[in-house]
Amino acid sequence: MANRRTYVSEAGDMFGCNLTHKPLLESRHDPAIAEAEAAWELEIERRLAEYDRGETNSIDADEVFAKARSIAL
Repeated sequence: MANRRTYVSEAGDMFGCNLTHKPLLESRHDPAIAEAEAAWELEIERRLAEYDRGETNSIDADEVFAKARSIAL
């Protein structure tokens, strides 16, 4: 799996914002945030396993980001 910072940086670039703001990164040390992050890691693994078994489809990233931009405007 690619570095999370790379994903966050690329997502920020797509939407013209900086998602790597220092307080945001420092907040990861909060136990509640660490717990939520661990839950998301499990959810990511579950979803990837579903995809690998052919139980779900993927959506092209360009389509997802275009829809997100249209909603945000």
